[in-house]
Amino acid sequence: MFTLQKPDDRHQYFVVGLDPPIRQGQTRYPHIVIQLPVEEKISVNINLPKEILAEKYKNKLQPVMSGKSYVVMAEVFRALTGKKISGSSSYKSKDGQAAIRCSYKANDGFLYPLETSFFFVHKPPKYIAFSEIIDVEFSRVSEKTSGGGTRNFDIIFNCRGAGDAQFTNIPRGEYDNLYNYLVQKKLKIKGERRTTTERATEYAESSEDEEKPRARGAEDDEESEEDDDYAPEEEPDIPEEYD
Repeated sequence: MFTLQKPDDRHQYFVVGLDPPIRQGQTRYPHIVIQLPVEEKISVNINLPKEILAEKYKNKLQPVMSGKSYVVMAEVFRALTGKKISGSSSYKSKDGQAAIRCSYKANDGFLYPLETSFFFVHKPPKYIAFSEIIDVEFSRVSEKTSGGGTRNFDIIFNCRGAGDAQFTNIPRGEYDNLYNYLVQKKLKIKGERRTTTERATEYAESSEDEEKPRARGAEDDEESEEDDDYAPEEEPDIPEEYD
């Protein structure tokens, strides 16, 4: 189970993993995602004798549970199931949020880098444990356009058993924070391992090489041999301009 702060700062996701998953036809639903307003407050009556609350649930449940809705729900589920509830990690996006906006299977949502896993909310929810990741691959980071580079990049998790998971349209500004997070968690990164600064320097250098005018050399010599009799008036030297 997870409690995850939505980047709009107005809602909280409460996520429940199901084992076995719910089935609807051929589709399996291993997670339920509940969105709750952060400021919403509720009061819930627990219809159980005080003896059971004390003996079975060790007073983790009270006759009346009051507070913010997502907090009350988390406390009730934790007491009933005995399962741990995980929150957001120390990861921060470039905007100081706990999640990265991206797309998974053409659906827009948020990817949460957690302490021991990644979780995508919300259609379809996707849980990826670090222990299942073989390596991580960045895509479209180095592509060049007339504007100096792509606005977005993709990330691919190559996983054991469950297959690969690709998240697309991640804003380019998230690259450095995400890359450093993967290094910190000691996840294997496949392919290029350069920071945005290094990529930008390389692109600037290559652009200068492409735009640099051809040196006056052999071509001028050939022309002078053919036009020895032609002597135009001397023109003042004009300094060349470089973009």
